[in-house]
Amino acid sequence: MRRRIAAVALLAVLVLAGLALVLQWRIFPQPHSTPKRIALDHEAPANSHQLSPTPLEASGRLPADKPAGNDWHAPDNRPEGVNARPTGPSEHPRVNPPTEPETQTPVVEPQLVDLEFTVEGRVVDDHGDPVQNAELFMHIAQTVETESGSHSNLTNENSAISIGRTDNDGRFVAVVHRMFAEGAWADINLWAESSGFARSRMVMAKMHHGNSRNDIVIVLQRHGFISGRVIDEHGTGIEGITVVLGGFLDFMYEDRRKYPPEYLEAGNDPGSGRITRTDANGVYRFEGVSPRQYAVHISNAAGWRLAAAYSHVADVRPGESCSMPDHVLVRTGCLSFKLVDAIGTPLRKGSRATVTLHDEHSQTRHVLTIGTWGDGHYQRNEPPIGSFTGTIAVNGFRSLTFAVSIAEGSIVTLGALVLEAE
Repeated sequence: MRRRIAAVALLAVLVLAGLALVLQWRIFPQPHSTPKRIALDHEAPANSHQLSPTPLEASGRLPADKPAGNDWHAPDNRPEGVNARPTGPSEHPRVNPPTEPETQTPVVEPQLVDLEFTVEGRVVDDHGDPVQNAELFMHIAQTVETESGSHSNLTNENSAISIGRTDNDGRFVAVVHRMFAEGAWADINLWAESSGFARSRMVMAKMHHGNSRNDIVIVLQRHGFISGRVIDEHGTGIEGITVVLGGFLDFMYEDRRKYPPEYLEAGNDPGSGRITRTDANGVYRFEGVSPRQYAVHISNAAGWRLAAAYSHVADVRPGESCSMPDHVLVRTGCLSFKLVDAIGTPLRKGSRATVTLHDEHSQTRHVLTIGTWGDGHYQRNEPPIGSFTGTIAVNGFRSLTFAVSIAEGSIVTLGALVLEAE
């Protein structure tokens, strides 16, 4: 009896142990060794989806019909859109979300509206008399307020426009139309011009749509005149001397003696830069000069130097002639030459030449730095007196030599000299 009971108990223990093993295998599966080779993306058969390992592969439990060897591919049972790439055994398949096409924010062009405003007034001279047939000019800037509160200039008009002329009573009226961005306004500059008068000062105004200005008064001042003489130390007029008219402050800060006549006549003079030449009696005259202060200056003249003031100040009044004191020049020597390259092209404007003068013992006596006028000409007033051998050196060219004798008050010209490139 006892043996029977022990056998039944042992059998029950074995059955329970077996059930426990089965349950453990079902609930906590033990992974097989990973196959040596799983098909990679580039090895996938044609028309097949490239997939992540199936849960069956991940668990290591391969199907019973797995063929021998290591070239088995998991069957493709995944729907379209499943991300396909080799993954580790713990990663689950991932579905790619559908991609939407990128959209760009369209650029919204500002809506243009017709902006209309009116300007009206009179043009008079400095005595209050009406000026007939004066032409009115306007510069218009389109301006809008930004989010920061500042104003942004949106204008595409960089030049002035003519808006009409005055009648016999000096009156004018102009209705201006412009296609502007919605919400923008016009910042205007208005002025008048007429023959025999200097250009007026500008009238500035801010004009919105429908605005009207009918109280504008523009004053034109009559042109003035400047005249004078250039003479030598004996009081004889000198013909052909270049006289320069410039702003007064320009002459306070700019040494204009370095600007030869050809440079000025080419329109390269700073400031006002108006020039004229003396006649046979040494007289010069500037006409059509706006009323204000100017400085009248004698340009660097070959063989002459200033004996007195460098420049005179002219205070021009409307419609009046301003007579200047005489400019007195004294005869002096001058050394000049022209430099060209191997094909005859004059050296460019601004090129500087270093002139070194040696005495009969080859000792350096003088070193002069001279700038060109812009056409290859070089000039130096009051050069050293004596007989010299010299060299001329310009950056980028080989030096050349010359011999020269300079007497008191003589004008020496070396002519055109050819420089060879280094």
